[in-house]
Amino acid sequence: PRTFPKVEARPGLEVAERGTNVAGVVVSLAKGLVTVRGADGRDRVAKLRQGSFMVAGKQVTLVAPRTAPAGGAAP
Repeated sequence: PRTFPKVEARPGLEVAERGTNVAGVVVSLAKGLVTVRGADGRDRVAKLRQGSFMVAGKQVTLVAPRTAPAGGAAP
């Protein structure tokens, strides 16, 4: 089976789902689904699948973002 680079689906990331008209920026990610807001302002929901998205011209697998380290940034 072919593997694809994993990219964290952070809000604001520009993505396009392969084989569909779903393209825009990531709004949210929950329960294996990503919400993408298109240029027309409409939100579309797509399933997270291996290699199903394009980011910066590369076929990738979107994954949930890692949480920030505990404690955050130093003042």
